[in-house]
Amino acid sequence: FMSDVSFKYRARTVILCNVFARLMALCYAPSEQSELLRLNGGLEDTLGFLLNKQGGPGTLKDNMSNLRATRGQAGGINLRAVAKRAKGAENAAQAVRTYVSNLKRAERDGVASFTKQEIEDHEKLRASLEQLPQTRAYTRLMAWVYPSLGFASRQPYLWAVVLNDLDDPHTISRLKSLLPEMLQMQSLSQRPKAGDGDAKPGEASAREILKRMRDVGLDASLHRAPLGAEEDGYAYVILIAHSQAVHDEYVRHYTVRLNMEEALDTELPRITTADKLTAISRLLTERANLGHQYMSPGEITYMHDDLEVVFASFPLHDRGFNLKLATEWGLMAELSEAHLRLVRDHYGEELAWYFALLDFTVENLFPVAAIGFIVELIKLGGDLVIYKIVWVVFASLLVFWGAYFVAHWRRRSAELRWDWKVESLQKDERRNPQYKGEWRTDSESGLLKPRMSNWDRIPAFANTAFQMLIQVCLLTFIEYFSYAQFVWAIETYDGREGVYYEYMLLFQTMIVNTVIYVGLIMFGQYVLWSKVANWTTHKEQWGYQTQFDNQYIYYVFIFIWLDGYFWSWFFGYIHIPLVDLNVDLASWNFPIFGQLIHKNRSADYWMEKHDLMVGSMLGMNQAAAFCFENVLPLILVTMFRRRIHSRRAATVGKSSADLSKEELATSINEGVSGAQLKTVKTLVPAIGRTVDPNEEPATEKETAQAVIQSLDERTLAPFTTQDDYYDVILFIGYIVTYTVIWPLTPVACYINNQIELRTDLLKINEAFRRIIPKKTRGIGAWEPCMVFSIWAAIPMVVTFATISTRTAEVLFHWTKDVEHPSHSYYWNDDGDEPHLRWWWRIFVAFVWEHILALGCLIIFKVIPRVPKWVNEQQKAARIALAKEAHADHVERMTKTETKVEYTKPYPTDSPRTAAPARRVTRQVPAQQY
Repeated sequence: FMSDVSFKYRARTVILCNVFARLMALCYAPSEQSELLRLNGGLEDTLGFLLNKQGGPGTLKDNMSNLRATRGQAGGINLRAVAKRAKGAENAAQAVRTYVSNLKRAERDGVASFTKQEIEDHEKLRASLEQLPQTRAYTRLMAWVYPSLGFASRQPYLWAVVLNDLDDPHTISRLKSLLPEMLQMQSLSQRPKAGDGDAKPGEASAREILKRMRDVGLDASLHRAPLGAEEDGYAYVILIAHSQAVHDEYVRHYTVRLNMEEALDTELPRITTADKLTAISRLLTERANLGHQYMSPGEITYMHDDLEVVFASFPLHDRGFNLKLATEWGLMAELSEAHLRLVRDHYGEELAWYFALLDFTVENLFPVAAIGFIVELIKLGGDLVIYKIVWVVFASLLVFWGAYFVAHWRRRSAELRWDWKVESLQKDERRNPQYKGEWRTDSESGLLKPRMSNWDRIPAFANTAFQMLIQVCLLTFIEYFSYAQFVWAIETYDGREGVYYEYMLLFQTMIVNTVIYVGLIMFGQYVLWSKVANWTTHKEQWGYQTQFDNQYIYYVFIFIWLDGYFWSWFFGYIHIPLVDLNVDLASWNFPIFGQLIHKNRSADYWMEKHDLMVGSMLGMNQAAAFCFENVLPLILVTMFRRRIHSRRAATVGKSSADLSKEELATSINEGVSGAQLKTVKTLVPAIGRTVDPNEEPATEKETAQAVIQSLDERTLAPFTTQDDYYDVILFIGYIVTYTVIWPLTPVACYINNQIELRTDLLKINEAFRRIIPKKTRGIGAWEPCMVFSIWAAIPMVVTFATISTRTAEVLFHWTKDVEHPSHSYYWNDDGDEPHLRWWWRIFVAFVWEHILALGCLIIFKVIPRVPKWVNEQQKAARIALAKEAHADHVERMTKTETKVEYTKPYPTDSPRTAAPARRVTRQVPAQQY
């Protein structure tokens, strides 16, 4: 499979597939299972039995007894021949070839090219091959290399629009309470409105929205179901399935991109789930007359008597895909290229970029985490001098690792941009709805540009700086409170005998201090800062939505960066230097708290506590953040969903007199899910015309399940990648900065990122609405934030090592002996132990900082941003584009009619040197053309 042109491989994949897979697949066979195979007819008969047995695959030992019984009942039937007739697999080798061929076909043509029976046959073949020890390892590894078919699922409906039921008085009263806020919206006058005085305004509005959707070709259906119990009210739900109009919109948009971008193939790619959702979002907002120019794709609005009819418009989660994802995603050692393409095809490029960065981080963190663990083991050996030397070298190399990480991520981004065909993607010039300035016509491009310049925004920038200053003061106060609590706990419980005081010290310094930090800063002030940043960014009046989003990310990152290091600056840059300068802090009365310090302790003592605080905060904060971001939302959503399900199911019991005995018995036997399905009423069924010949129309049960799913997901919050990105970017800065204080920092961050990589998709699928796919060229504004984190880490590393700790003293260890002639020149003997003089600390910090900065600058300059093979393909694409432009020019000059046909790319042996598509031109009569 290495010669497969369509398979984009990396070196680690080749190693895995050609060393590990071959050895494991050919040599690994447990003796017990091998003996069972030998006694029961060997591999071929066993495979034939597994392929043709009824029910689940079971265990191999259970199947052996069934195989003996079947052989006795069959009277000598050749099971190998049965397998050949049923599945096309004459022997085990042919079965493996068929299995891998199906996987490659799914990657090349998509899962939609398989019929339902073919998918069932493939799943049975996979389960059978995984039962055999000779084929188990190779079967699983091929499923890792080509994963698309393993995540195949059926989703009849792709999109849902939940409408407020204006026929219900409870809904009307709730909407009228929100009317003043709605009237203040700038775009209210632009919203589509319905006529007043309808007998049933809710149903009439729903049918009008449905009509507008069908006018643009969408296959939509209208349903009505209770939100919960009867007193909770009802809602109308419009379900949208894949249709020819969706495919035509995808073709139209790709044609527009083809005329504007040079990196696209002339051959139309197969449509993915993300492409379908993107096409539906554009049809709803731009074509169905249900939105306006300021709305994002997928958002719609409709007014009736100044009341908003549309509650939510969102893509539906694929429950079958999510279920397979929950069982398979967390068990993978790492993501392959195909897994990233799978995420891109299902969720879109915006989310795929996040997982590409997270996977890239985990991949590059593993060697660093391993070295950090080894450095900590050296400390246990007892030789502290060697330990500190290795520690200093390791912390310095990690700064270079940070620069290397950023440089190679840029190369990785270039590879993914070219592989995902977004290299020449045009900028999103959607206007910012909050922009109130004027627009002018650009003299060069002829397009409308915002007239406001950065000079005009100086008052708004001043307002932003003032608001940030207020937030920094608030952050300083909270950090001061956290610092005071930490010092109070040490002064109260440290050094006192008894188990109680030991546990109270750990509880106060780790648990209570973490709760203060996580609760008041990471969640409390973070929410406040986000709202302030959103308000100040609106005041700056950016013309385009992309400009607004990038500026907002920069402001949020400022808080994230300050929040991530402020708690260490109090100790490392204020408390410890004051103690080291022999300042008597025991005589100080701290504002609000009074006298915090009662004992005169050495600077070495506080340095040790500072190291303890850094380690505990890194570990506890990451654990607490994971629980709040990933675990708590899932728990709350599950509890809320179960409550709504039980209330909705109760409506069947209240209206059981309207059901027949058979229907009532069915609803009772099916439990809560069956009872909920009885509450769905279909008003206008779907058209039911499928685009794909292998696709079957939705059944009544699938439709009812989609309606209930829509009502469950309507209350979920839309997902944004902001919180997930800031975790990754912040932890990269932690690794580069705090390793000089705690060598296990890379280990803690590696474990956290591994868990995030396996649980983030589960959180996204269960606790948030499905993200609307969006094409992007990269991680956007987060990349310069990541670069800033690396450069800002350099002064912190050297100052932490020279001022906040004794780490840098190991560089002068050869003069520490009092008998050394230069001892007094470098060392100060005023305390119990000699310590490096302050001017040498400053000198070391200055030289060390310049060495690290120069090394990072060299790394950024030496490593190119774009790989060579990407440059070659880009050059080939530009040459092909120039040839097409020249051919069009010659055609216009000679005034000949031509018909253009596109062929597939030239055959090639390497996926990275694929030639561009050929353009064949032939003369045809004008009428035929």
